[in-house]
Amino acid sequence: MTSSPITEPEIKRLEALLLDEIPESEALDYFGVHGLICANIIGPSPLDHDLLLEIILGQDPASISAEMMSEISMLIEKIQNSIATTLNQEDEVEVPSPDNEDDFESAIQNWCAGFVEAFLENEEAWFVRDEETVAELLLPVMSLSDLFDDEEFQVIKQNGKLMFQFAEQLPELITDIFLFFHSAKN
Repeated sequence: MTSSPITEPEIKRLEALLLDEIPESEALDYFGVHGLICANIIGPSPLDHDLLLEIILGQDPASISAEMMSEISMLIEKIQNSIATTLNQEDEVEVPSPDNEDDFESAIQNWCAGFVEAFLENEEAWFVRDEETVAELLLPVMSLSDLFDDEEFQVIKQNGKLMFQFAEQLPELITDIFLFFHSAKN
């Protein structure tokens, strides 16, 4: 298993492939891809590889050239391996930070939206063990994703201090969710 983290040039290449080189793409950006993959790894059961690619690309992977898909898949695998290695070494997974601090809120929102996409594709499996605990664990991610218009989320989003705390807690929350689903059951 390759465990070296994805490099900055590789991140730029992945974003170029996903956002610039795929016609009419509604692909996730790097932050969304990282969030999606992270949720896929730490959640109760991984999504099918083809479904994961379809979510990342925003379209059927068959519509992308084999050469481009090979490169995208290699970069995605590098992200997966890096996250898995970090968790297996009992370290916290860091949510990637944008180069420009002004883009922090958007990057966190996209990371959380990618995470929520993986959760929604496998929602039933996430809630099998303890729905209330999982809902509590997911509340910060769901709030930061800005995908939900419920009144509860609107109230939370208006509390800037709480939203900042949620963003700061993400690495610890990733570990908590991973342990909830993957530690030995008592």
